[in-house]
Amino acid sequence: PTRDWRAVMVARPDNYPQEPAQLWEHFFQISQIPRPSGEEAALRDHIIDLANSCACPSRIDTAGNLLVSVPGSVGRELEGSVIVQNHLDMVTVKTADSDHDFSADPLSLQVVDGWLSADRTTLGADNGLGCAAALALMTDSTVSHPPAGIVVYGGGGDRPVRRHRSRSRSTPGRAHAESGYGRLGRTFCRLRGWAGLDTAPRSAAGSGY
Repeated sequence: PTRDWRAVMVARPDNYPQEPAQLWEHFFQISQIPRPSGEEAALRDHIIDLANSCACPSRIDTAGNLLVSVPGSVGRELEGSVIVQNHLDMVTVKTADSDHDFSADPLSLQVVDGWLSADRTTLGADNGLGCAAALALMTDSTVSHPPAGIVVYGGGGDRPVRRHRSRSRSTPGRAHAESGYGRLGRTFCRLRGWAGLDTAPRSAAGSGY
């Protein structure tokens, strides 16, 4: 049986970013859930649990893609909806001297010279930070937003193509302050908060993710 990821969580590193609190809390939790391509069920279940706790309906299609419907903020309920789209799986690359098991082990995060990275493995910021920002959109009541559909798909899932009266946004490189969603690639991310997240050169693991 699959281990409960909560039972094997590692400690947050010193100087782990604190603000915006919900964004970085979600990202840390995601980093503790193994999610190589084809093995995204635990993270998908985690998102469903969060959606249930927020009274946001969710459904899964036959390919394993998950859609969570998030109501608009007070006063914005009737605005046009926005689709926030991310993938669940992560690039799984490690250095030759690492014994990390991407199917079982949580990522070991570290902050060095102001850069957040993982110990001899890829960080999973693509698309983990995008997923974290989407979850913050759902859980953070201080963020004002129109109705949103959070769409997450696994490595083996079909990327959604239907957009019913909605705008779709998937933004490489930055997480946006106003809407609170986006994507960040590469192994390192500079700790600058909700917006202006820089990227660093490729890591020794040889991957940009």
